[in-house]
Amino acid sequence: MRNIRVLVGFLIRAVVLGLAVAFLVVWWNPTLLGAHTASAPPLGGTVPVTRDVAAIPPPVVVASFADSVARAAPAVVNIYTRAWCASAASWRP
Repeated sequence: MRNIRVLVGFLIRAVVLGLAVAFLVVWWNPTLLGAHTASAPPLGGTVPVTRDVAAIPPPVVVASFADSVARAAPAVVNIYTRAWCASAASWRP
């Protein structure tokens, strides 16, 4: 029992320390997560446009799950039996 406590304590400390180090690394360098820092606009006063609005695809709205059900339906299995066994002795390992 003591060995399990020691193991669990070791694992919890390792996870907490790993998360703390990961937090500090990402806090120090947020570009590791893909976040970009905002920069000041150029001296001319205009902000350059970096992406075209027409290039952004519209969000997909799912009106029905019929296609998903049709794809998953062959995976559904029904099991039928012909006899009923009410004996409790058959459940023993």
